[in-house]
Amino acid sequence: LKPTWPALFPELARLHEWVGFSDLDVVYGDLDGEIARLQEGDELLVPAGMYPQPLANGNLMLFRSTHKLLHAWERIPGWRTALADPRYRALDEWWGVRPSFSDILYDMTLDGNLVARPTARPLLVD
Repeated sequence: LKPTWPALFPELARLHEWVGFSDLDVVYGDLDGEIARLQEGDELLVPAGMYPQPLANGNLMLFRSTHKLLHAWERIPGWRTALADPRYRALDEWWGVRPSFSDILYDMTLDGNLVARPTARPLLVD
């Protein structure tokens, strides 16, 4: 459910220019520096090792707190069915329901509807 989290808490998301999620076993380094080097039109920051594909992953994903990105997961066909199903359907960042959130972001990039940037430095991940 990671892709839905920022949209589920709009009162928190609107307080920040960038929102996202990550794993617990990531050494971020200078995350402020990574964000500061982004340009005004950049909308998504992903680890350099995950760029250009997959754009969404559990290690780290930060995106601008805009309606387009907070609700990009709603482009996943069948998301309502997945959320309503009492069984675990894995509406996740890169696996489970297809197309995945990563597939959606990649398609948005190819269509010119999303500007993604990799981190300048690699992240350390366990």
